[in-house]
Amino acid sequence: MGQMTEHAARPTTREMATALPGLLRLLWRLVRDPRVDRRRRWLAMGAAAYAASPVDLIPEAVPVLGKADDVLVVVLALRMLLDGADDEVLADHWDGSPEILEGFDDLVGWAAGLVPARLRWAARRMVDR
Repeated sequence: MGQMTEHAARPTTREMATALPGLLRLLWRLVRDPRVDRRRRWLAMGAAAYAASPVDLIPEAVPVLGKADDVLVVVLALRMLLDGADDEVLADHWDGSPEILEGFDDLVGWAAGLVPARLRWAARRMVDR
């Protein structure tokens, strides 16, 4: 995604929360768009299925860590999906303000930065073959 200008206002948490339905529509549209690499789309769909599945690497009964594996998988898949869509594709599918989309991309990037480097490397290797 392109860089925001220095003086552009960052969206508030409330604005991001109210944009959630639009963000979900964007992700659904990207998963269905053939202009986005097929591997990245499959990774995103697999991550959604994994997060919804009751079967996990770490059981949900384990405090904090039980949800952490779901979050790691979803964040990596979102990063890969957004990285695989160029600005034109994102603009075609995004109905909201550019600031909200940029804020979402920044949030996903920040969260992906918390994922261990070895896992990020493995995810990139899966989609960049």
